[in-house]
Amino acid sequence: MNKKEFMLELRKKLGIKDLEIIESKVNNFWDSWFETLKENKKLTIKDFGKFEIKDVKPRKVVSPYGEFITNPGKKISFSVGKEFREMVK
Repeated sequence: MNKKEFMLELRKKLGIKDLEIIESKVNNFWDSWFETLKENKKLTIKDFGKFEIKDVKPRKVVSPYGEFITNPGKKISFSVGKEFREMVK
């Protein structure tokens, strides 16, 4: 499912006819999510999981264009929550 399909599904569930309102709500949700993660380096959503930005040693990698670049010294890890794990079994 892509973003547009998700917004159409959400529009049906919420009963909102204007797709721009739905898009605004979805964008605000993700903006808040990313800001919280940037500021706190951790975001825990009960029964869903935990996102965490971890500092790692930067290393040189080869880009798809054959250039050597240094990746940032950060990675995002996700630990799935118990209830979410049980739901997808």
